[in-house]
Amino acid sequence: MRARFRESWQEPKPFVPGEPTRVRFTLNDVFHTFQRGHRIMIHVQSTWFPFIDRNPQTFVPNIFEAKDSDFMRATHRLHRDPQYGSLIRLPILGPQPKF
Repeated sequence: MRARFRESWQEPKPFVPGEPTRVRFTLNDVFHTFQRGHRIMIHVQSTWFPFIDRNPQTFVPNIFEAKDSDFMRATHRLHRDPQYGSLIRLPILGPQPKF
């Protein structure tokens, strides 16, 4: 999901640099199984380039028409303080019957 569409698919919004912004989304359920002691890693990134496309890191009407001057370095922050703490909530299923 492109975060510019975090509130509406019809009206994309830019982020305000340095301002914490809530982004809520639901991942499709794929029923991953993690064994005891395993860990998961969350990877926050702004692009899948070169797999998908480049993200200019500036708010442009159409990223596919971005000019070279639109591309700039981005910094991502996950906040850990009580007021703006980041949260990832994963549903946990109980033990499943063995077949």
